[in-house]
Amino acid sequence: MSNLANLLEEQGRTQEAEYYRKQVHAHRMRNPYYRYYLAQSDVINGDYEAARGHLRFAIQRRKNEDRFYFLMGVSYAMSGDQDAAEQWMRQAKELAKDSDRQNYQNKIDRLMGQDSGD
Repeated sequence: MSNLANLLEEQGRTQEAEYYRKQVHAHRMRNPYYRYYLAQSDVINGDYEAARGHLRFAIQRRKNEDRFYFLMGVSYAMSGDQDAAEQWMRQAKELAKDSDRQNYQNKIDRLMGQDSGD
């Protein structure tokens, strides 16, 4: 649909193009992975509240996706709420596959300003 919108725009059919752009936007906004992508951008840009809004949506749709929880933790850590950050990061670690758990622990330790001691 995105390509169709671009084609219609090139043909000067702007109203039809706009219709398809709105359809694409609505579809993307229902996709938890797209919302995760938006949350990543928001965290990079320092808009932690917006990031958390996207992540809450994503987590509701994919409750077992550890990276959603971890980014939520990062958003809280970056905004100064260390308790909430640690809670979300620990949930990410619990949901992670065994091979990823140590990686999460290392990231948690770095973000919380601790040495892992391993």
